Amino acid sequence: PMPGLWRVLARALTCEELSADRMGYTIGLLSGLADEVGVPASAVLEVAGVSREVADAIRYGTGPLGPVLRAVLAYERNDAAGVARTGVAAVDVYDAYLRGATEAMATAQALGSR
Repeated sequence: PMPGLWRVLARALTCEELSADRMGYTIGLLSGLADEVGVPASAVLEVAGVSREVADAIRYGTGPLGPVLRAVLAYERNDAAGVARTGVAAVDVYDAYLRGATEAMATAQALGSR
């Protein structure tokens, strides 16, 4: 698997938990994939065939899922003020990311050992 797989999965799992919505996983996964392979999110969205709600959350950080993704991205940059600006409680972001990263690392290790 790709070396940054755990980061992609951690973002996806964190977004899913914070949003309490399966689409949260999708926004985290697609934005993480774009970052990991170094392509614009728009390139991934063109081939992914996702809803406008998902696309807008990834492209513009808008809609009901946008603040969640913005909070997770800010957390990944160690930007506490950025997390605060999203309106998502920082403690929730930190706790969800810890759980998501733990699960993501276990998954990536399991895939790597095959």
